[in-house]
Amino acid sequence: MNAELTEQVASRIAEAVRTGGAVLRLTGLGLDTLPTGAMQKLRPTLRRISARRCMLHSIVGIDKFPKLVELKISQNPQLTEGLSELASLRSLDILDISGCDGVVEESINVLSLSYLAMSKRSRPNIARTVAGMRSLRFLDLSNGSLDDEAVQAIAKLTNLEYLDLSYCSQLPDMAPLRNLTKLRVFKATETNLSNLDFLSGADQIMFVGVSKCSSLRSIDGIRHASQLAGIDAGDTPALRSLGPVAKGNRLEEFAKASPEFLGLQVNDKVGDRMIARIASQGDGQVTEEALKAMTGWSYSWQHGWRDLLGASFVATQENQRLMLSAAAAVAIPALIGGMGFVMKAAWDSNNTWLFGIAVFASILLLLANWWREVLSKAGVGK
Repeated sequence: MNAELTEQVASRIAEAVRTGGAVLRLTGLGLDTLPTGAMQKLRPTLRRISARRCMLHSIVGIDKFPKLVELKISQNPQLTEGLSELASLRSLDILDISGCDGVVEESINVLSLSYLAMSKRSRPNIARTVAGMRSLRFLDLSNGSLDDEAVQAIAKLTNLEYLDLSYCSQLPDMAPLRNLTKLRVFKATETNLSNLDFLSGADQIMFVGVSKCSSLRSIDGIRHASQLAGIDAGDTPALRSLGPVAKGNRLEEFAKASPEFLGLQVNDKVGDRMIARIASQGDGQVTEEALKAMTGWSYSWQHGWRDLLGASFVATQENQRLMLSAAAAVAIPALIGGMGFVMKAAWDSNNTWLFGIAVFASILLLLANWWREVLSKAGVGK
């Protein structure tokens, strides 16, 4: 490790010490080895490590931090040494090994994780990895491949709330996933899905991302979902059948006829509905506030899950009502005040025509403000 890099690591460790010693952020540093020696001063307090995109080859010594609950070492494709030590981190709850092909199943399948991200891995043995992880709630397998054995293993993870299979080539029969009754977010962007019948048991589903699924012909499997807050179904040319609610190839009609759909993204327009993009962070991750705004629901884990839905999704009508209500609360009183000045100016200049218009406009604004307050007290838009 050169002097400059040593100084950067020391600075990150010092920052961790200043903030309580629980979180160490090393992401982006050109490390080939995790500096476990320099990290020893954090040993009693360290709970979370982020070392993404560090060019790591080794994490030897990670077992000296048995109290770790979160480890994110994604996008370190050359990482091979020290991986067996992961098995000793029995307090680990959140693990991101996306893009790390060197990780073997035996290193992690003994852990009781609730969050596992292992996307962009060329040869994942999913069945062996997740077998027995019955406490798993978040699983990201995007940009990989699945076989029947993997689907059968995933189907046994009955506590799953989030499942991402986006960009997985040639998905097998998904029928076993009917067992995943607690799913809230399902993503399968640009896959060979033809229907969503396997989601018929997911009564709590809130977001479905199936854009660019060229074979998708039906979304009837989620017609039961009373909590559905959003669906991304853009670029789905084969989608025609929407069941008895609407027929033809216009998803707009389905949106209008189904009030449970609070947000529906179809090539960026849904009939006459207002579409609102949620602000995303610079790295393309949706903010935690945006997630809460769309679904009214968020995970309790401290890492925030800001990457739950991806960078492109639609705000719910509830969020739109909230934004409009807040704007009205400021604009209407301001306009009423403005009308007062207009009336005074018209009175002073004996312009009865302008005075009459200002009085009429003020009355309308007062009525609008009164109605807004009535709706606010009734809870509309909250």
